[in-house]
Amino acid sequence: MSQISLGWDYFVVAKFIREAYGSARVAGAHAILTRAYETCWDAAILAVSKVLDNHKDSLSVKYLLNCLDSVPMQYPGLTRDALAKQIAEHRAEIADIEAQIPGIWDERDRIVAHLDRKHVYAPASVRSSPPIEMDDLHSAIRALRRILLIYNQQWQALGISIDSSQEIWNDLEKILRLLNEDGQKAG
Repeated sequence: MSQISLGWDYFVVAKFIREAYGSARVAGAHAILTRAYETCWDAAILAVSKVLDNHKDSLSVKYLLNCLDSVPMQYPGLTRDALAKQIAEHRAEIADIEAQIPGIWDERDRIVAHLDRKHVYAPASVRSSPPIEMDDLHSAIRALRRILLIYNQQWQALGISIDSSQEIWNDLEKILRLLNEDGQKAG
């Protein structure tokens, strides 16, 4: 499974938990749900940052586009000109994604991948500025998945879609319902 698909799954869990709390649907298991939210949010951020990474040794979407650009016969579905146009459009879209979530590198470097020393004395100062918004991360992951699915014919042949979150969402609904039923019995 690709890094961005894993990131999508983690994002779906984080979004579900945030929305459940926002609509006052959570009656118990706060410790585990809070930790699950934080962990899934961080994992989604890490997945997106890996796919967008600019390091020369990274296996990123930019690297994929560079490879396709330099060896277009590896992607026989389009003419050289059509592929070049598509790659240019996707590079522009990636630049837009990066502009939409500029705090992702800061969040990854200071919170997710490395714990900044400022956590000791001023933990609030470590949060990314501007903060990463749920809708922005959602848009970024969806766009990156769509771009990668275009180039990965094997995934397309397997029928993997951009929006495969329904099964996870349904499972989370069941878990929340069970937790709330159990909380009502105990109370």
